[in-house]
Order: sequence, then C-alpha cells, then structure tokens
Amino acid sequence: MTEYGIDVSSYQSGISFSQVKSEGFSFTVIKATEGDNYVNPYYAAQTQASLDAGLYTMSYHFVHSADENGQVAEVENNVRKDLPLWLDSEVDGSGEYAVSVDLVGHLRANGWNVAGTYLPRWFWSQIGSPDLTPLGLLWSSGYPGGSGAASTIYNSIGGDGASGWGAYGNVTPTLYQFTNQAHVAGLNVDCSAFRGTLQNLKDATSMALTQADADLVVNNLLNRNIDRQGGQTGTTNLFAYLAWADANAINGRNDVKSSLGSKIDSVAAPQNQQLQTIVTHTNPPVQATATVDPTLLQNAVTAAVNQALTNIAPVVAQAVQAALDAERDAQLHALGYTRTP
Repeated sequence: MTEYGIDVSSYQSGISFSQVKSEGFSFTVIKATEGDNYVNPYYAAQTQASLDAGLYTMSYHFVHSADENGQVAEVENNVRKDLPLWLDSEVDGSGEYAVSVDLVGHLRANGWNVAGTYLPRWFWSQIGSPDLTPLGLLWSSGYPGGSGAASTIYNSIGGDGASGWGAYGNVTPTLYQFTNQAHVAGLNVDCSAFRGTLQNLKDATSMALTQADADLVVNNLLNRNIDRQGGQTGTTNLFAYLAWADANAINGRNDVKSSLGSKIDSVAAPQNQQLQTIVTHTNPPVQATATVDPTLLQNAVTAAVNQALTNIAPVVAQAVQAALDAERDAQLHALGYTRTP
C-alpha cells in the first residue's frame, strides 16, 4: 500500500483540498513559517480546508541558520500545536544542521510534535553527511523527471523500490518527495509518497504509542530490571535497589530511545527526588532486605505500558516513565508497603 500527499505554501493559496482528496490523495503538509520573520498568510485557511476535506494534515517550518530563538518563537506563536510538525532544512549550509537539532529538542521539550525533517540527500552531502537521527523521521526528495499523475510518475521511477528510498545519515526515509510536477487539482505541485497505510503514517508521525512500541518497552525494562535476579525469586536489598535503579533506568531509557528513534525524543529526568520520596514516604519504614517476586514486577510493568497504550500516550517516553514507576511501586508493594503522598 502506498499513500500519496502534497505539500503546499502560499503559492498554492487557491488550491481545492476537496478536489485533492477526490483525486486520491490522503495527506498534506502545509508551510506555516520560515526563519524568524515569515508566516504563510494562508496557513490557517489552508490547514482548516485540508482538515475539512478529510486529509491527514501536517505543518512545516522552513529553517534558517540564524536566530534560533526567533524561529522557536515564530513556530510557537503561529503554528498549530495539535498537528504534526516537520522542519524543512535545505538552504543555509552546515550551520543549519545544528540549529535544526536544537529546534527539534526545544520544540519537543515544550510539547510540539516535531515528527521529522525534510532534508534532501544532496543537501546532506553538502553539509558533511552528518548523522540525521537527532532530526526525527526523514523526508527525502529527488526528482528523476516526468510530469502528470502522481502515481504514474512514481511508478515510472521504481515505485516503492525507487532509489529515493535509500537510507542516508543512518535513517531510512519515511516520506519521499519524488516530484515537483504532479498534476493535482489543476496545479503542478510537490508530491510525496509513504510506503504503508494512512494509519501507519499517522502512527509514525503522531508519536502515538503502538503495540510494537509497548512490547519493546516492556521487553527492554524486563531485561534490565528483572533479569538481574536471574528470573527467580530472590532477596534484594531495597536501598541498594533504589540507588541502582536511578542510574540504571537512564541507561534503560536510552536503549529504548535508540530502538524507537524519533518516537521517543526526550525522556524523564533522573528520578533522584522521586526515589527519595519513595524511600521517605513508605509505611511502615523501609526495611533493609526482603523477598521480591519477579512475576509481580513483570505484571506491573506490563500493566503500566498497556494502560499507556489504552490512553493513547502522546509519546512513548510516558510509557517508559509509567513502567519504571510501576516497577518501583511493585517492589514496595511486594514488601507490604504502600506509597503515601
């Protein structure tokens, strides 16, 4: 299954999104802002029209290397926060890479769903072929030629096996902009393909927690936090465990982050204060040694992740945090303690 979408800016101010939808397209990416001093005057209207037409709608910010803080403000003041956001990096040379990385981190830390970055292979080579994993999902481009219906152009260049899908910067593209000459709703526009279903695209770009992600989180946490006991009931020094878990949880989260890529960008801070609260607010006071049942911990971790899945957690990091909290609470519960405010 291949889904097709278009990206538009003020140059396509009059495009009919209902016609775009009727011609078989399923998603749009609409330019919102550029640098620190430009807002697409049609952004709000285009976005609403796209949504009203039933298209999966995303935004993009065109990155420049200057005034990083100004660009953050430009996005936060003008771009819808409820839609996935892409960065577009292709003009200012190597300095733009560092700015893009910072923008991804800053915006995500403030609750923006930065799905990924449009960064063509030619530009990647021009700026020194850096690692692109910090920029989220990759949106590649390359125009082998041709014009007309999007699907005709796409199939003529190899379709899902086209060279534009090749990985670079340690990332395989999620979107491939394969032409700027697709005939759509009476206009020639940029068109991109997604290999998968529309729901797959939504899962990838909404940062939604999928069952596969949940399984990965569970397995990772269990490997680190339960297998240390050899999978058997044993005696654990709770104080030592809590101190160990604070440091080890960071490594565990980093492993999950590495495995999930852009779906988990920022993770919970080290839990020194939270651990101290657990140790202090237990009833009765924490004892030095106790028997811990690994099955209880496994069930608690699984339940926490499944609950996050049920609630459609906005980022996988929330599931990681919930699972770690649940494991610690399970440790205390197994010892007969209850956590108090």
